[in-house]
Parts: sequence; structure tokens; C-alpha cells
Amino acid sequence: MIDRFSLWEHEFLAIEHRGGVQLGAWMAMHYPLMNVGAAPADLAGYAARVARIGSEVERIIRAVHARGLTHGDLHTNNVLVDSGDTAVDETVSLIDFEISRSVTDTRRPALGAAGFRSPRNRRGIAVDEYALAILRLRMVVPYVAMYDVSPDSAHVHLAFAERRFPLPPGYADAIRGRLEPVRLAATHDTEGDGGQASVAVNEVIDGVVKAIEASATPERVDRLFPGDITQFTVGGAGFGCGAAGVLYALAVAGAGRFREYEDWLLASVTTSPVLRPGFYDGIHGIAYTLDYLGHRDAAAQLVDQARPMVQSTRNHDVESGLAGIGLNLLHLGQIWGSPELELEAFRVGARLRDLLAVATSPGREGRAGLSYGWSGPALFALRLFEHAGEKVWLDLAEQAVQRDLEECVEAGDDSLQVRDPAGRRTLPYLGVGSAGVLLAVDRLNQHRPTPEREKAARMLTRACASEIVAHPGLMLGRAGLIITLSQLRSRDELVEPVLARHVDRLALHAVSHRGGIAFPGNQLMRLSMDVSTGGAGVLLALAAVNGDGLPFVGAGTGQALPLATTSGSTRGSEEHER
Repeated sequence: MIDRFSLWEHEFLAIEHRGGVQLGAWMAMHYPLMNVGAAPADLAGYAARVARIGSEVERIIRAVHARGLTHGDLHTNNVLVDSGDTAVDETVSLIDFEISRSVTDTRRPALGAAGFRSPRNRRGIAVDEYALAILRLRMVVPYVAMYDVSPDSAHVHLAFAERRFPLPPGYADAIRGRLEPVRLAATHDTEGDGGQASVAVNEVIDGVVKAIEASATPERVDRLFPGDITQFTVGGAGFGCGAAGVLYALAVAGAGRFREYEDWLLASVTTSPVLRPGFYDGIHGIAYTLDYLGHRDAAAQLVDQARPMVQSTRNHDVESGLAGIGLNLLHLGQIWGSPELELEAFRVGARLRDLLAVATSPGREGRAGLSYGWSGPALFALRLFEHAGEKVWLDLAEQAVQRDLEECVEAGDDSLQVRDPAGRRTLPYLGVGSAGVLLAVDRLNQHRPTPEREKAARMLTRACASEIVAHPGLMLGRAGLIITLSQLRSRDELVEPVLARHVDRLALHAVSHRGGIAFPGNQLMRLSMDVSTGGAGVLLALAAVNGDGLPFVGAGTGQALPLATTSGSTRGSEEHER
């Protein structure tokens, strides 16, 4: 401390400047399970380093308590690690004392970092003790943000850490003794490290379906299912974050038909017109779903409604632009036997060719992948080539794939990943990342292989094998890796054990919810049922393991689902009638 003084009603503390990086950033550089093929020695070395850091933080916290104060806001961004020449030379500092108060003060801190906030029955020193336990757990399993939603998940993660890391004696016990007792019996297991990926798939599908049903709010007009906050910007009916995607996922996964939910979707597009033409955030994704569910007239009306918007669209991507629109036009043209729609799709392809010709080189911000990059247009161009056999579309796909490959860098584990905007990490995901690029590279290699792209495909595949993935969802999480690897399993025998492990590791994010299984969305701070970030995306990933999945990703085109049938549902006509 340099000085402490009062000014008006405020108390100020001046402390010396401390060097180092925040503990979260330190973990991003050193955490071994983010890399592919971490050796036992890597795990042992990391476990020893985090044990030492944890002990240093505890020493500092004890010193604070000895002076009659609590810190009150202990988390990874308030711990600094200053690395020396060796791990032994690392120094640890604690910063940000603005919530500090007397140990006799029984008020709970009003603020706190997600996952580190103590249970309501903790006061004073016990608040710091709980946060210290979570800090230790965060260093070995980085999912603490979801503990506000699911406190019991901490016990699942601790058990996983004990199996994967050779933790020093007492490390796990120091965490376990500070956690809340388990309130619910564990329903998910992370014991396995492999096996056939289909072993628990159907059980998990049933659990996710139950959670989605339990969370539905057909009485609301703004949204039908809880999902990412994006749905309040683009509307609650869309494919990515809205009702259309959830209904499609339920049908594809074999959960059957839900008349009440379909009525909600049909009413929504009538009373609240969608003002975007795109697939994941607009009209074309809804039209795709309505057609799949047998509402062809309603789907055709939406396609007609979108035409003026499509004409003014200059965006190239799958999320909201021409690639997603073109894929749907070609799909509907084939399903409906409509040469006019197919011609529209080819016109969209020509516009994409013009856009690529004038597109600037990749900027500082990495966008490569399925959602926003040129991999989506490449997949569309390949569909046009497969439909018409014209070399010009194969050329376009090759140029588009090359554009996304230019945004990839080699990571330290011999994988190829998309660089992120700040340059501090690399991205392996489907929406933005290696998995999305791999889908296009793999499909292009089936028609026009080159040694360079085959090597890129191997390195991109390796990027999809990380054991620890930040989120469970489709576009920025584990479900997207499952979708991608499912497309490769027939051509690459090495994919199967990795795919099985990803399915097993979904348990790390699974949350018991109203008798079912739910998953937290992006940032892990709220449960989500949508396709892009939540449970419906997990459904599509598991459906892909069983042979179906995300639109336009597999080899099939998908067929309309008649209203009077249930798409293989085990729930039968009772579910349909409701």
C-alpha cells in the first residue's frame, strides 16, 4: 500500500504497480487440454504450476485476513502471474481491493464475477474461501461461469480434473471441502475416454428433448424457446436463435411433431413479419423449416416475401447473406421440382462470384468459417457444381476456400486454426474457426484434391480434437466439432475415437433441468435451447452422429416431412395431437 485516504464519501487505496498477466490470460497460454495430444508430462507439469499458484494466492488471502479484512472479489482477472525464467520464479499478486471490507462485516458483496460468487449462506472470510476453491478449480477445468446456473456442475468438473491431472495431495480436497453439497443425483458421466460415439446418444437426445419441451412458452409472442439474446434483435422465429431451428432439430432428432409450436411459428411470421432474408437470422431459414415440416404454402409465401430483400443483399455469408439464401433456393427448387427457384439459386451464385472478385484481402478480424467466412459460399458453389456439373462453380469453390485458408495459422500442436481478432488465441469452431473451413475443404477435396489442401484438411481435422472446448453449442462450441467430424468418419478412421470423446465430454456442460438435460449458451451464464448456442444445436450434433444433422452440411438434401407423420418419433400421435 502506498496511501489510503478519504475524499467526500469515498475511500481510496493507492497500491504499487505489479507486473505480470491476469491468471485467465496465463491459463490461455499454458492450459494443456486446449492443445491436441497433451502428454502426461505436460499434464503433470501444469498441475504442479497451478498448485504453486494456488498456494501463493492462499498465502496472500490469509495475510489479508490476518489484517482484519476480506478481499471479496477473488477471481482469475484479479490475480496476476509474473513469469520468470522458470516456473519456480513465477510471482503472484492480488489486485482490485474495492470490495474489501472488515472480516466482521456480515453483508455479502453486491458484485462478483460469474461462477465465483459465493452461495448466499457465506459471509465474511467464507466468501473468500469459496472463491479460492473455485479459483483452484478454474485452473484445471475452465467452466466456472456456469456455476451460477448449475452449482452441482462443480462436483462433476472436480471429478474430471482428478481423473485427467495428477493433482498434488490435498489439492482436490481443498476444493471439495468448500463447495456446496450436491443437491441432485448426478445424471451424466464423464468416466469414458472413448468407445463408440453412439453408445449414449439416444439417451442424451431424449433428455435434451425433455428440457426443450419444459422450457417452451407458447403464451409469449416474442419468443417460443429461451435462447441467445440475439433473438430479441433478429426475432424469435429464426433458425439460428429462434423457434424454427428448434422445431427442425426436434424433428431431425426423432422427437416428432408439436402442433402447438408449429402454430406459434406460423402465427409469428404472420403477425410479426421477419425483416431479414438470411438463413440463420431471417426468412429463408424459417421457410426451410416450414417446408421440412410440411407447410409448403407458407414456405413459398415466405420465399416470395424475401425476394426484394435478397435483391438488395450484398452480404456473402451463410448466417445472413447470399450463401445461405442460395443454398435454400437450390434445395427448395429440387424438392419442389421448380426450375425457376433453381435458376434463382444460380443467379445468387453469379452474384457471389462477383463479390469474391472484388473482396478485399482478409483484415485484422478473423471471420473464416461457416457463419461469416467464405467457406459457406464454397459449400454453395460445390452444390451448384454437383447439380449442374459446370466447372465454373468448382473454380469458385476453390477460390472461396483459399480465401478462408488465408485466415488460418499453424498452432503449436500442429493444427491449423483461424486467428482471432486480437491475435491472442486461435479458433477451432464451426461458425468461426477450423471446423467450418474443414467442411468446405473436405468437400472440395472430394472433387478436386491437391496435396496442399489434403495437408490442410489433416491439420484442420487435428484442430477439431481439443479435449476441452469453451462452450457446448453448435457455432462456437463442441457440438459444431461433432457435426464436422461426423462428416469425415467414413473417410478417416482416426476420427471415430475423437468423435466418441466429444460426445462423452458433452457431460461437462450438461445441466439437469426440469427432468431433462439442458446446456448453457455462449459465455455459460444462461441456459439456451436454440440451434446456434444451445440444446437444439446439441440435438443436431447428436443427430449427425446417427447420420443426419445440420442443413446443407451432409450429402443429402432433406425431404419435406408430411404433417400427419412424426419423423420416427417414439412419442407417437399423442405428442402430435398436442
